[in-house]
Amino acid sequence: LFLQKAKSCGVLSDEEAKQIFEWIKNGSRYAFNKCICPESSVVIDDHPPRFIKLKDVKVGDKILCPGGLRVGDCFDTVKNIFHNGTKLLYRVYFENFRSYFRSYIDCTMDHKLSCFHDLMYPGETIPLWQVIRDNRELVTYKGFCKITKVELLGEKETMDIEIDNSCHLFYANGAAVSNSHAIGYGELGRWTAYIKAHFPMHFYTAWLYYAKDKQYSQEEIEELVEDANTNNI
Repeated sequence: LFLQKAKSCGVLSDEEAKQIFEWIKNGSRYAFNKCICPESSVVIDDHPPRFIKLKDVKVGDKILCPGGLRVGDCFDTVKNIFHNGTKLLYRVYFENFRSYFRSYIDCTMDHKLSCFHDLMYPGETIPLWQVIRDNRELVTYKGFCKITKVELLGEKETMDIEIDNSCHLFYANGAAVSNSHAIGYGELGRWTAYIKAHFPMHFYTAWLYYAKDKQYSQEEIEELVEDANTNNI
């Protein structure tokens, strides 16, 4: 349908439309994280609640999550489970303040975690590399905790889950980590492709503005400039 509509608009060639559609498909498969260890512990609402490993979680289970706009933590339903193959994992140690959880989380450097921002807006979700770079405190089950050490684990199996809540967070080993929500990013990819095709100046301006916040910002900017030149921008 996308290819048919693109052709009827006459804005893109068939080759350009196919390329953009591939980007959209890749964006819809991108699950936002894909990058946490299956051995991580979560709390399941099982009357009474109990610890289980993330790899043993099933769709329909309710696991402990930060409350977000609600008061206090809560149990929310698992909507999807994603197994994502091997990725380079790091073990991130943090203060646990006598928590029943482990005092570390195993994840990739681009996995997003909730961290302290300020007193007016305490929770901000950013990738691990940025948490380390900016020396931020993590949001955990026991409050805000500092990272004490980071170790490289090597290539390990990874997975992620999608939670039915608005803040897209759940507790893994006591740390508030972001969950997968691929559909929203597929929709974002569709609108981004439309804006790039019809409002290219706005598209490149916005992309260039936020490129500075990427993990490899210089590489991001160089690719952006090259792509813009290719499109006579």
